[in-house]
Amino acid sequence: MWKDILNYAMNNSDYVSFNILFEDERLKKMITDFNGIIKTVDKEYQSGKSVFFPISEKISAFLIKKEFNDWINFCVEDPSFWKDDREFVATISHEGYIMFNIEEKEKKYFADIGLMTFKVRQRI
Repeated sequence: MWKDILNYAMNNSDYVSFNILFEDERLKKMITDFNGIIKTVDKEYQSGKSVFFPISEKISAFLIKKEFNDWINFCVEDPSFWKDDREFVATISHEGYIMFNIEEKEKKYFADIGLMTFKVRQRI
């Protein structure tokens, strides 16, 4: 299930972001390798500073190698995917939560892969 969500998110987003858990050498390497930017933003689940990476072949290859649980207690956690400044997939890795803020047009894809056991959040 995570790989299906991940593939869809990577193919339909501009950025992936993570909450920063540890500012260590692994984070520094990720920022250098994947052109990351550290900032504080309003997001579904925020725990301090976040790091944003533009979606690229390099970051996509890195992401696809990881299972969902690999983000628990890594230097970054809680991957979120953004399109046009809208966080449309948000996670809380240590809780096992994946949240969707999707438009009606995206609902079909998730229904087709068997994930429509949730309600689409309505915009206010």
